[in-house]
Amino acid sequence: MNEGCIPTKTLLRSAEVMHLVKARAHEFGVRGVDPHAITFDLPAAVARKDAIIQGIIDGIYTALKRNTNITFITGRAELTSPVDIRVDGKRFSAGKIILAVGSQPAPTNIPGLEEAGYITNYEALSLEKLPASMIVIGAGYEGVEFAQMYARFGTKVTLLGRAPRVMPGAEPELSERLGEILRAEGVDLHTSTVAVRAGIQNGQRFVIARSGDVEQRFEAEVFLKVTGRIARLTGLGLEQAGVQVVGDFVKTDAQLRTTAANIWSIGDANGGYMFTHRATYDGPYAALNAVRGLDKAVDY
Repeated sequence: MNEGCIPTKTLLRSAEVMHLVKARAHEFGVRGVDPHAITFDLPAAVARKDAIIQGIIDGIYTALKRNTNITFITGRAELTSPVDIRVDGKRFSAGKIILAVGSQPAPTNIPGLEEAGYITNYEALSLEKLPASMIVIGAGYEGVEFAQMYARFGTKVTLLGRAPRVMPGAEPELSERLGEILRAEGVDLHTSTVAVRAGIQNGQRFVIARSGDVEQRFEAEVFLKVTGRIARLTGLGLEQAGVQVVGDFVKTDAQLRTTAANIWSIGDANGGYMFTHRATYDGPYAALNAVRGLDKAVDY
């Protein structure tokens, strides 16, 4: 499961309500609303998000613990062979194993950004204070979501994307229209723009970005980097289990089997579409293939 998907959608709903009340209340026949007097309570929205997520987690864990066919163990797991797993020093064996380890933000390759300081989607979902300004580096679906969200909250947002349009994997006409909507809502959108370095000068964070042969300086209180994700594989012992990794992701076939004959992998760890819906789709296929040997192939 993409850990940011449901929390992000929950905060996006808060942003949608804020936008409707502030920008479109009169259109819906609501009177007596002064757009200039409306403010956004970010801690309250985050608390609502946390309560919703905790409810989902509690429901899942309760169901797991009630099922007598499931032994539920928490801890740091490491594969020591294709059939052996060590969890915080305890050893377990299994004839069939399914990996559902998820993903994490890719390391930054922008000189100076580490020193300047930045947040990822995880921190952006739990800020305690609404920043006055934010630079979002990366205009894929995550960057677009957070740019629109925080702009609707009231933050001055600059969105930098290296592709000629936002969400370059989407239909061109829809992508272009979405860029127009973002700009209309106040997002300072710059496409075909690559962040080349960052830093702090006189207490102010800045990013230098290049568009063609022209460099431009952008300043903001908060930098949000959403420029790709990699599988969460550190310390899993995949090499000891015979599971091959290609680039930053687990290598699987159409049946979600890894290069170890008895190990399958689902969701973000395999790369491609990193959505909760995809992980939910993968799960039954891997389970049926592992337990019943059906060799069902995924078709996205």
